[in-house]
Amino acid sequence: MEKQTIRHAIRKFSSIIEINKEDQAYSDFQEGFNKGLDIAKYTFEDHVDNFDLFHLESNRNMKLQILQDKYNLLIDTLEIKNQIVQRNV
Repeated sequence: MEKQTIRHAIRKFSSIIEINKEDQAYSDFQEGFNKGLDIAKYTFEDHVDNFDLFHLESNRNMKLQILQDKYNLLIDTLEIKNQIVQRNV
């Protein structure tokens, strides 16, 4: 499970980097930008073990429950008042 999560994170980060790269870099700035993105991609791959990816996955259900509780509290605190509109006939 750990290796699968790490591979998924690396693949997702790499795809985001590739999307943001310039396909045809016409200037030194664009070439430098692409090189910087490559550095970020390889640095992420090298240091992915230092990130707490598993903590995020395990807390997903807890975060969903907290959001559901907040939503329910918001709904419970809403006060809906009936307004009667009288028409002059």
